[in-house]
Amino acid sequence: MLKVVIEKPGLPTLWVDTAIGIKLAKVQLGEAVQEVEKRRMIKLKELVVRLARGCKLLCPEGDQELEYWGERLDEKISKEFAALSRGIRMLHHQVVHDSQVFIAMRAHVNRDGEFRLPPEIYFHSEPVQRLKEVSQQSVFVSVHGCPSMMLEMSDDSRKGMYKHCEELRRENNLKNRTYSEQFVLEQRAFVNSMVDFSRSYRERLPTGDIQPWEHLAAVGYARYFGEWHRLTNRFADWEGLCNFFVSDHFYELPVAKISSQLHAKLVTDNRPIEPGDSMDVKHLSLAIPMAHFVLTDRKMANRIAELGIDKEWNAAVFSESTIDGLFAELEKL
Repeated sequence: MLKVVIEKPGLPTLWVDTAIGIKLAKVQLGEAVQEVEKRRMIKLKELVVRLARGCKLLCPEGDQELEYWGERLDEKISKEFAALSRGIRMLHHQVVHDSQVFIAMRAHVNRDGEFRLPPEIYFHSEPVQRLKEVSQQSVFVSVHGCPSMMLEMSDDSRKGMYKHCEELRRENNLKNRTYSEQFVLEQRAFVNSMVDFSRSYRERLPTGDIQPWEHLAAVGYARYFGEWHRLTNRFADWEGLCNFFVSDHFYELPVAKISSQLHAKLVTDNRPIEPGDSMDVKHLSLAIPMAHFVLTDRKMANRIAELGIDKEWNAAVFSESTIDGLFAELEKL
């Protein structure tokens, strides 16, 4: 049986949902927030900032700004995430995704029964050492903001994914499709999308009818072929590469497996999908295997627990309703 070994950072690591950053900004500005939520946010910030300054906790920021930048309070939210993270940032989701894919691809070619995913694949630089360096400085700089094209692409992607997922959820409910049935479809979604996109891209390329994001996607897929060629010496080997993307070496990657599990859960649920759910899945597919503690919304935390994702990847997952448990864990550090 294939074994994927996850190595977490050398310090206890906390990942917080975008909604937490938004609520922290509202509290800081004195906006209307329920008193119990206000007390929770104040305590969370005090704990995390104190522990981060003492080099006892990592609380890195990921791609959350793609959800809030350009919206109301964006700069205030950015400051709250900077205070928690001390400027420690994760690499972009796609970069981490591809790092996992390339490691798994090499293991697949070598027919390895075990491979490891080191914590370095998530960060620009070694995060514990960087946190220690920041702690020695009187000030630190955290750069935020997204190019307008990236924001537009992200916004279009979120809206399109939300619409697609909600339509699929309704269709699945009518068909009485089970989670297990949908999970199998989710596993094959990546390779199916790659094949369909490549066919469409080649057909439309001579006409110039290509969106900017499609050029970026084409470059991304080309990198998979380039790495496959480097490992196997087989050029444009569609059959070999596609076989990898339907193998356990790919399916068992946390970024692929967690996404498939949570998407399958979302689109076979009786409850309507919420606009931020798809981005939450994207964030959590990186955060859960990387972090020791995860703070997300109640519905998503319940889904994670029901599927056993937290136990599989050794992460303690909390929501605002169970945040006292997180406080207890942090106070031990």
